[in-house]
Amino acid sequence: MNKILVYCEKNTDRLHDASFELISKAYELKVQAELLKAEKYEICAAVVSDNIIQRDVEKAYEVGANEFILIKNEIFSQYNQINYTKAFVKFFNENPADIILFPATSKGRMLAPRITTFLNTGLVADCIGLDFIIKNDELKLAATRPTFGAEL
Repeated sequence: MNKILVYCEKNTDRLHDASFELISKAYELKVQAELLKAEKYEICAAVVSDNIIQRDVEKAYEVGANEFILIKNEIFSQYNQINYTKAFVKFFNENPADIILFPATSKGRMLAPRITTFLNTGLVADCIGLDFIIKNDELKLAATRPTFGAEL
């Protein structure tokens, strides 16, 4: 089974709305892959934190997560990119996924490049669309990014 891993972000005491939006998008991708009669995907939502509110876990499952993981340590009560990066990379190395989705928040934009560098993988930032396509008989993730251009 393939896996889509959603990096969830916490604001003070609750999950950021972008976390639920990303889980929903991961669910859309999961359904799209099934409609294309390609691979099956599971969705794992993970948050680095010292705690989590049960209602947020329930909501994550409601919007499409198959699994919710709290990467827990008291040190995560204060945001620190180095600690968060190390924890998430360690988690990923023990629980690999085919795709990782990060929120386009200020913290997500700081962590995504750090984490993907440690994982030696690619990163497409500032996407306005994600879809699966079939190319050469293989399922591929296609990202849409805004571009600027003009004729000279």
